[in-house]
Amino acid sequence: KAGYADATDPDANPAVYLEHSGNKFWRCVVVDGGVVTTYGKCGTKGRTITKDFDSQDDAAAYVSKQETSKRKAGYADATDPDANPAVYLEHSGNKFWRCVVVDGGVVTTYGKCGTKGRTITKDFDSQDDAAAYVSKQETSKRKAGYADA
Repeated sequence: KAGYADATDPDANPAVYLEHSGNKFWRCVVVDGGVVTTYGKCGTKGRTITKDFDSQDDAAAYVSKQETSKRKAGYADATDPDANPAVYLEHSGNKFWRCVVVDGGVVTTYGKCGTKGRTITKDFDSQDDAAAYVSKQETSKRKAGYADA
């Protein structure tokens, strides 16, 4: 399918990742108008919860408020072991496709540009399995004419 081209991901937001000296972590990221929060003991997959918002701004405000609260509780910046960039592509037919690994799972969103689109989440047993799935999906999209955003 021709017509896919580089694009700027309107929902690209880095995850906020903090660790506590008590061997705990907290990760929060805005994904497609919602927030995915994962927390738990360092070295584990942790527990993941999602929360939907009416707008990206509302979601970002929620993350900021939660981050402030965590910092007051003793959490500090740390290197996120699961940081992965999103793959984002647009089609000249006013469609988009976005895929990102989040905490051992994959969040894929697709639809008409300017909308929230449809989001599906797929869980995996490991970060490597999730990354392999994204790579396979990205290869498929490239064969269909998609290009890096």
